[in-house]
Amino acid sequence: MEDMQDTIVRWSAAKGMARISQRLPGDLALQVLDTLFGLFSIHSTVETALSDLPEVAEGTWHGACLACAEMARRGVIAPDRLSEFIESSSKVWGYVIAVSSFA
Repeated sequence: MEDMQDTIVRWSAAKGMARISQRLPGDLALQVLDTLFGLFSIHSTVETALSDLPEVAEGTWHGACLACAEMARRGVIAPDRLSEFIESSSKVWGYVIAVSSFA
């Protein structure tokens, strides 16, 4: 049940960030987006084996992915930045697949 509560909090925060970013001038919304993309590199899979990632990486990446998805849904992510979002979120899926295969 605790994991569900974490997801609810992350999703609510993601929706709030996207709503605020949608109302910001374009250059400030891009700063929010750049910060979100930066969260994907905090626990980079290039530097660390997938099995050695700390548990906090899952929460960080999950929250960042939810926020980016909400921003994409609201049209805050410009089309020229979508490839960066896909690249960043693919790291998350690689981690999820590796972790779930051991569950």
